[in-house]
Amino acid sequence: MTTRPLASGDAAESPLASYWHDAASAMDSQIDAEAIREFVEHHEPELEDYGRRIACEVIRMVFTDVASRNNPAVSLTAFFVAMGFNSVTTETLDTIGEKFGLTKQAVAKELQYFRDKFGSPRLGASKSEETREISRQAQNEYYERNTAEDTNGFGFDDFFKSVRN
Repeated sequence: MTTRPLASGDAAESPLASYWHDAASAMDSQIDAEAIREFVEHHEPELEDYGRRIACEVIRMVFTDVASRNNPAVSLTAFFVAMGFNSVTTETLDTIGEKFGLTKQAVAKELQYFRDKFGSPRLGASKSEETREISRQAQNEYYERNTAEDTNGFGFDDFFKSVRN
Protein backbone atom coordinates (compact mmCIF):
# COMPACT_ATOMS: atom_id res chain seq x y z
CA MET A 1 0.00 0.00 0.00
CA THR A 2 1.42 3.35 -1.01
CA THR A 3 0.73 6.37 1.13
CA ARG A 4 1.11 9.94 0.01
CA PRO A 5 2.46 12.70 2.26
CA LEU A 6 -0.17 14.72 4.11
CA ALA A 7 -0.59 18.40 3.33
CA SER A 8 -0.24 19.34 7.00
CA GLY A 9 2.60 16.91 7.66
CA ASP A 10 0.75 15.64 10.74
CA ALA A 11 0.76 11.84 10.85
CA ALA A 12 -2.22 11.86 13.20
CA GLU A 13 -4.40 13.02 10.31
CA SER A 14 -3.57 9.93 8.27
CA PRO A 15 -6.33 7.33 7.84
CA LEU A 16 -3.73 4.75 8.86
CA ALA A 17 -3.49 6.37 12.30
CA SER A 18 -7.21 5.83 12.99
CA TYR A 19 -7.49 2.13 13.69
CA TRP A 20 -9.50 2.28 16.93
CA HIS A 21 -13.23 2.65 17.18
CA ASP A 22 -14.35 6.16 18.18
CA ALA A 23 -15.69 5.38 21.67
CA ALA A 24 -16.75 8.96 22.45
CA SER A 25 -18.89 9.14 19.33
CA ALA A 26 -20.52 5.82 20.16
CA MET A 27 -21.33 6.94 23.71
CA ASP A 28 -22.74 10.28 22.55
CA SER A 29 -25.18 8.53 20.26
CA GLN A 30 -26.24 6.07 22.99
CA ILE A 31 -27.13 8.70 25.58
CA ASP A 32 -30.84 9.05 26.02
CA ALA A 33 -31.74 12.73 26.56
CA GLU A 34 -35.02 11.74 28.19
CA ALA A 35 -33.22 9.66 30.82
CA ILE A 36 -31.04 12.65 31.69
CA ARG A 37 -34.10 14.89 31.97
CA GLU A 38 -35.79 12.38 34.30
CA PHE A 39 -32.66 12.13 36.46
CA VAL A 40 -32.41 15.92 36.82
CA GLU A 41 -36.11 16.27 37.65
CA HIS A 42 -35.90 13.47 40.23
CA HIS A 43 -32.74 14.86 41.87
CA GLU A 44 -33.42 18.58 41.38
CA PRO A 45 -33.48 19.52 45.12
CA GLU A 46 -30.14 17.78 45.74
CA LEU A 47 -28.57 19.34 42.64
CA GLU A 48 -29.78 22.81 43.65
CA ASP A 49 -28.42 22.35 47.16
CA TYR A 50 -25.08 21.15 45.77
CA GLY A 51 -24.94 24.14 43.42
CA ARG A 52 -25.61 26.55 46.31
CA ARG A 53 -22.83 24.97 48.38
CA ILE A 54 -20.36 25.27 45.49
CA ALA A 55 -21.36 28.91 44.91
CA CYS A 56 -20.91 29.71 48.63
CA GLU A 57 -17.46 28.12 48.62
CA VAL A 58 -16.40 30.11 45.55
CA ILE A 59 -17.69 33.36 47.08
CA ARG A 60 -15.89 32.57 50.35
CA MET A 61 -12.62 32.02 48.49
CA VAL A 62 -12.98 35.27 46.52
CA PHE A 63 -13.79 37.41 49.54
CA THR A 64 -11.07 35.80 51.64
CA ASP A 65 -8.62 36.82 48.92
CA VAL A 66 -10.06 40.36 48.71
CA ALA A 67 -10.00 40.81 52.50
CA SER A 68 -6.38 39.63 52.76
CA ARG A 69 -5.08 42.29 50.33
CA ASN A 70 -3.38 45.49 51.57
CA ASN A 71 -6.42 47.69 50.93
CA PRO A 72 -9.61 45.60 50.83
CA ALA A 73 -11.77 48.53 49.64
CA VAL A 74 -9.55 49.07 46.59
CA SER A 75 -9.30 45.32 46.07
CA LEU A 76 -13.08 44.90 46.06
CA THR A 77 -13.48 47.72 43.54
CA ALA A 78 -10.67 46.26 41.38
CA PHE A 79 -12.30 42.82 41.59
CA PHE A 80 -15.63 44.21 40.35
CA VAL A 81 -13.94 46.02 37.47
CA ALA A 82 -11.84 42.94 36.59
CA MET A 83 -14.95 40.75 36.47
CA GLY A 84 -16.79 43.23 34.25
CA PHE A 85 -19.39 44.45 36.74
CA ASN A 86 -19.71 47.83 35.06
CA SER A 87 -23.02 48.50 36.79
CA VAL A 88 -21.21 48.55 40.16
CA THR A 89 -18.64 51.13 39.12
CA THR A 90 -18.17 53.04 35.89
CA GLU A 91 -15.35 55.14 37.31
CA THR A 92 -12.00 55.43 35.60
CA LEU A 93 -8.85 54.09 37.24
CA ASP A 94 -7.81 57.71 37.88
CA THR A 95 -11.06 58.40 39.75
CA ILE A 96 -10.81 55.19 41.78
CA GLY A 97 -7.20 56.01 42.65
CA GLU A 98 -8.08 59.55 43.74
CA LYS A 99 -10.87 58.23 45.95
CA PHE A 100 -8.45 55.93 47.79
CA GLY A 101 -5.32 58.12 47.59
CA LEU A 102 -3.56 55.87 45.08
CA THR A 103 -2.10 56.30 41.64
CA LYS A 104 -3.82 54.97 38.55
CA GLN A 105 -0.95 52.50 38.19
CA ALA A 106 -1.50 51.10 41.71
CA VAL A 107 -5.20 50.54 40.96
CA ALA A 108 -4.30 48.96 37.59
CA LYS A 109 -1.89 46.60 39.34
CA GLU A 110 -4.63 45.48 41.73
CA LEU A 111 -7.04 45.08 38.83
CA GLN A 112 -4.50 42.99 36.92
CA TYR A 113 -3.95 40.78 39.98
CA PHE A 114 -7.61 39.72 39.90
CA ARG A 115 -7.66 39.35 36.11
CA ASP A 116 -4.68 37.02 36.29
CA LYS A 117 -5.96 35.10 39.31
CA PHE A 118 -9.46 34.46 37.98
CA GLY A 119 -8.68 34.40 34.26
CA SER A 120 -11.04 37.19 33.31
CA PRO A 121 -10.64 38.64 29.82
CA ARG A 122 -8.96 41.94 29.09
CA LEU A 123 -11.45 44.76 29.01
CA GLY A 124 -11.30 47.96 27.01
CA ALA A 125 -7.89 49.56 26.76
CA SER A 126 -6.08 47.01 28.94
CA LYS A 127 -2.59 45.98 27.96
CA SER A 128 -2.13 42.60 26.30
CA GLU A 129 0.10 40.00 27.96
CA GLU A 130 2.81 40.71 25.36
CA THR A 131 2.70 44.45 26.09
CA ARG A 132 2.79 43.77 29.83
CA GLU A 133 5.92 41.63 29.37
CA ILE A 134 7.62 44.39 27.33
CA SER A 135 6.74 46.94 30.03
CA ARG A 136 8.04 44.60 32.76
CA GLN A 137 11.36 44.16 30.94
CA ALA A 138 11.71 47.93 30.40
CA GLN A 139 11.00 48.62 34.09
CA ASN A 140 13.54 46.01 35.19
CA GLU A 141 16.21 47.46 32.87
CA TYR A 142 15.43 50.98 34.12
CA TYR A 143 15.65 49.82 37.73
CA GLU A 144 18.97 48.02 37.19
CA ARG A 145 20.45 51.01 35.36
CA ASN A 146 19.30 53.57 37.94
CA THR A 147 20.24 51.45 40.96
CA ALA A 148 23.86 51.43 39.83
CA GLU A 149 23.74 55.20 39.05
CA ASP A 150 22.10 56.07 42.40
CA THR A 151 25.00 54.45 44.23
CA ASN A 152 27.65 56.10 42.05
CA GLY A 153 28.39 52.80 40.35
CA PHE A 154 28.55 50.97 43.64
CA GLY A 155 25.51 48.71 43.16
CA PHE A 156 24.07 46.06 45.45
CA ASP A 157 25.96 43.21 43.80
CA ASP A 158 29.19 45.23 43.86
CA PHE A 159 28.73 45.81 47.60
CA PHE A 160 28.56 42.09 48.38
CA LYS A 161 31.55 41.38 46.13
CA SER A 162 33.60 44.00 47.98
CA VAL A 163 32.61 42.66 51.42
CA ARG A 164 33.57 39.10 50.48
CA ASN A 165 37.05 40.16 49.25
